[in-house]
Amino acid sequence: MDTKKSILIVEDSEFINKTIAKLLKASHGDKFNVFQALSLDEARVVLSNENIDFLLLDLFLPDGDGDELLVEINHKKTKVIVLTSDKDFMRREELFNKNILDYFSKENPIEFIISQIVKLIEKFENNHKFSILIGDDSLFIQKKLANIFKNRDYVVHIAGNGKAVLDTLESQKIDLLILDLEMPIISGQKIIYKIKQNKALENLPIIVISGTADKDLVANLLKNGADEFISKPFSTEEIIIKCELFLNLSHVTKELKYINLNLEQKIEDEIKKRNDQQKMLIQQTKKAAVGDMIDVIAHEWKQSINIISLLVESLCLQIGDYDCCFKEVEDFNENIKKNINHLLKTMDNFRSFFRPNREKYLFNLKHIFTTCYELLQSKLKIYSIDFIVDIDDNLYINGYENDLKHVFLNIISNAIDQIELNCINNGFIKISSIFDEAKNIVSISICDNGGGIKEELLTKIFDVNFTTKTLHGGSGIGLYISKLIIEDNFNGKIGAKNIDNGAKFTIILPIN
Repeated sequence: MDTKKSILIVEDSEFINKTIAKLLKASHGDKFNVFQALSLDEARVVLSNENIDFLLLDLFLPDGDGDELLVEINHKKTKVIVLTSDKDFMRREELFNKNILDYFSKENPIEFIISQIVKLIEKFENNHKFSILIGDDSLFIQKKLANIFKNRDYVVHIAGNGKAVLDTLESQKIDLLILDLEMPIISGQKIIYKIKQNKALENLPIIVISGTADKDLVANLLKNGADEFISKPFSTEEIIIKCELFLNLSHVTKELKYINLNLEQKIEDEIKKRNDQQKMLIQQTKKAAVGDMIDVIAHEWKQSINIISLLVESLCLQIGDYDCCFKEVEDFNENIKKNINHLLKTMDNFRSFFRPNREKYLFNLKHIFTTCYELLQSKLKIYSIDFIVDIDDNLYINGYENDLKHVFLNIISNAIDQIELNCINNGFIKISSIFDEAKNIVSISICDNGGGIKEELLTKIFDVNFTTKTLHGGSGIGLYISKLIIEDNFNGKIGAKNIDNGAKFTIILPIN
């Protein structure tokens, strides 16, 4: 479908006609289909065969007056722009009363004329977006102004008294008010006052038209809210120029407000971005501090564990002669060694967690939970907690196995503590997985029936130094470090929510 507008140039000067056509096609060929006529008869032929949107009309033609075409196309939607050397002001006003769009003098450079014509047409294409309210009790003025602005494709509303003006302003979107002073029911002055007291209407452009000769009154009107004053009887061209000037100003003002609002939003977004960056730096600082703290703890812990290990070995040697209980002591010793080794390995792994130069490798996901069970089985048995693992045997993760093991041990240990704290009978911890082949991710769920987490604390449990175990020696770094491990080392996600009688931790990881 051709969306171009059609322009017919009716000009008897072949040079001017061709020059205008050539320049329009060269610079605006994507917008206009250009037709040419050197006389009235040629113009009539084109008008009868083509749908012409705009007529660029010379008034003096070899076979008649250009005015004749105005009468002939009055019933059509074709809009007329006059281009002439005629300087007769009265005739010019008469042409505006016949609904021409504009009047250009040939004395201006052709390039300038074309640029103005293109701007005029582009503006005309947007006129339907603007509404004008005519507030006048004269039927003659109402009809004349309505005809002028409807021909220019504006939306026109008419109000014959002051109350109707205010009612229309309340019910319709109005971009410009043309107002007579001598209005029935409510005067023009009171209407202006009421408009300026209304926040929603205070920026509405108001053009007053009146036959008053009172200069003081006019000055007061302009001081108290009117934007322009036009004396009756008015020039059609003058009222068109002034109305369109204030409509343009109003439109530009609204656009500037919109730009300012967007600018404010951009500033807010930038401030938020900076704040987020600052929070990230703080988190990184906290992470470094946790690393330093673990280094110190690891050193002290290792020394104590080594001493305990030596004491246990010494104890076993001293009671070696008592065969009757040696097997039990040996089992006891092995169990202690196993847990001591786990503690030592834990500290080494936590220390290495903060070192970037570690190698990743492929490991089996289900194997981690088997290890977790072995380390926690004595505690699970003491509190009669069922440990249920429903993990696919063939799920493999590429990363740091011990880091992930620490995460699961921490969550499972917390679940055991909750079941113990709330004296839950028939406690359980269930671990399951769902593999999304399309996204190549696995979602791991750890559910328990330990009573859940207080709703107001759910958003804080991954914060550093936050703990729900203040009375039971909680440090507040377990879940914080777990979150760091999942997000930083595995590019995954971790979250928690309450379910029936318990809590559910969900960890999403990429799968290999």
